[in-house]
Amino acid sequence: MNRNEMIKNLHELDKRLWTTLDIEICGASSAIIKSALNRNSMDIDVVKTSYPLDDPKMRKVLDEILYIPNDLPSWLNSESEKSIYKVLPRSFRFDKESIVGESFQKLNPTLISNADLVICKLAIEENNRRNNDFPDIQRLALSIKDAECLYEKINEFSKYNHPLALEMEGNFKQLRHEFVWDFERMPITNGDDIAKYSLKRYGIKPSNNKIEGWNDDIQSMIKKPATIVGNIDRNASKMIKEGNLAIAKKDNEYRSLLSKGIDYGMDL
Repeated sequence: MNRNEMIKNLHELDKRLWTTLDIEICGASSAIIKSALNRNSMDIDVVKTSYPLDDPKMRKVLDEILYIPNDLPSWLNSESEKSIYKVLPRSFRFDKESIVGESFQKLNPTLISNADLVICKLAIEENNRRNNDFPDIQRLALSIKDAECLYEKINEFSKYNHPLALEMEGNFKQLRHEFVWDFERMPITNGDDIAKYSLKRYGIKPSNNKIEGWNDDIQSMIKKPATIVGNIDRNASKMIKEGNLAIAKKDNEYRSLLSKGIDYGMDL
């Protein structure tokens, strides 16, 4: 389904409903509907619903709009809830938006935010990651406000799973270089900037040879600064996962100061 087909099917569902139905649309569908991602999707993923979509009466209505064999989830698919809450805590709250320019009678569809979509895709374990997950993040229309919200949510998520939060942050920086900046919202451009970040955030002081190597890679365009910063975050994630309490403590101190708005060097 493309965006127009998704909107059409939601209106068709609205006409057939015998009761009110609240749905929170997630996954790529949420971004496609708000025109933040330009591609098709096999279904519309739903993370929450006020009425079970697999109820026979509801399934019959859904099949009247677009038939899918009964051994498969419907085009309005609530299976996503199970996979999302395998990696996110039940306490995680999605920011919701309405569908701009559309009105419904009994159907109340809302869309998760772009930041929440990125969170969901970054949280998927590597062996369960789908082909579109990282490309979707690269193509997604994101604003600075979206990125700021994303970093705040990763910061909160770190209280639930510290290593995974850092891995998510590192992956995002490698996918979206334009959202890697310092505390003054200035881009990180060279090895010295990266070294300051490493020291301030994790207490790790890179050697002069390491800094020179970074500068050589950046000048020769072998690597971008954001890629190196992302690798530092991912390496810190591995060290914390292996039990490095000093790195974990330093990063938690950094996050605490950032949440209070204190300038503590690099803020990414």
